[in-house]
Amino acid sequence: MALSFAEFKAALQADEAALAARQTVTGILACVACEEPLQESVTGSRHTHKGYMCSDCYFEELGRELDAHPIMTPRAVR
Repeated sequence: MALSFAEFKAALQADEAALAARQTVTGILACVACEEPLQESVTGSRHTHKGYMCSDCYFEELGRELDAHPIMTPRAVR
């Protein structure tokens, strides 16, 4: 069943209010770490084994993993 223009406008305003309050609306994914609604141009959207993350949480977790397991090159034998 199609929405009337008034119903569509009310739903759009409710979605905008929910995004402004950092709540997830229908059809928008949330970050698995901080539960912020993901918008590619604003927060970024990185796919991980846990689910989708915002760029801030993704790089924070990546930094923790690199600190815990540093990348080292073996020393050359002389």
